Amino acid sequence: ANYLRELWGRYYDSSWATHSYSQADSIYAAAFSAAVKEITHEALPDTVFGWNVTLDGTDGDEGFRIDWDYASIANMMLYSLDGTGPMADLRVFSYDGAQDYLVEVPEPATMVLLGLGGAFGLLRRKKTAAK
Repeated sequence: ANYLRELWGRYYDSSWATHSYSQADSIYAAAFSAAVKEITHEALPDTVFGWNVTLDGTDGDEGFRIDWDYASIANMMLYSLDGTGPMADLRVFSYDGAQDYLVEVPEPATMVLLGLGGAFGLLRRKKTAAK
């Protein structure tokens, strides 16, 4: 879990969710996705250098591997995880063990701003409806 938290804290870019990113950003998003998959589908190595997205290091069909040009970026991301990077506050949602969804919990200040924005929106609707 801490490897995922640090990977997210170091490399996740919220612009990936908005579809307003460059081709280079797209490559990093794909590499990030491969790194997440490596952490979640491979056996935990002795060191971070034991991870390699181009090799399936887990017996049976539970492992993961990719064969594409940007795998080195995913491996670089994995190799940087030393426990000293920023740690994201993550939650996992799953349905029947078949679909997992990883999300970051916003920090308290963001939650307050979202709440104020929602309250302002409700007040504005009431004023508009009263006219």
